[in-house]
Amino acid sequence: MANRLVGKKIAILIEEGYDEQEITVPLTFFKEEGAIVRFIGSGRQSVFTSIDKVSLSADLSAKDVQLADFDAFIIPGGYASEKMRLSDSMVKLMAEADDHGKFIGAIGRGPQLLISANVVKDRMLTCSTGIVIDLKNAGAYYVDDPVVRDGNIVTSGSKDDLPDFLEAIVDAVGIATPYVKNVWAGA
Repeated sequence: MANRLVGKKIAILIEEGYDEQEITVPLTFFKEEGAIVRFIGSGRQSVFTSIDKVSLSADLSAKDVQLADFDAFIIPGGYASEKMRLSDSMVKLMAEADDHGKFIGAIGRGPQLLISANVVKDRMLTCSTGIVIDLKNAGAYYVDDPVVRDGNIVTSGSKDDLPDFLEAIVDAVGIATPYVKNVWAGA
């Protein structure tokens, strides 16, 4: 299937030590589906290197992002998310994105940034095994599934889960009605 995300704008967050497959596979997939994809860096530098020594440039810095310009944000794993959580602008961006009901996808260790943004409490998420205790300590409900969606947040455990993760992102972002956070259907 192609063109399910035509007109949608997706930001992929990038920082030093990212997992190359957790950026390049989503990038290729989203572009094939018709989305416009931009790399958002921490602002610490403009070029970031993966664990495998592949370099990519940020299109803009987290502090310069306008939430209205994007439909979804993707946080790759690797060691990048640990560095992202040290960037005040990236933490603030994820907190505001969640507050505005923007879709957020996090792969592997990606939920580390969501922990720092204080958006995981009382939510169901999955992650790489190395940060399960961190997620639980932050008040999240850990689910040992390949992909978990809780409202506007979609998480996956590893790059092995990318096909299911990407389909879950398409399902979330591809709907005509945007997600509205904290609204009950019966309210």
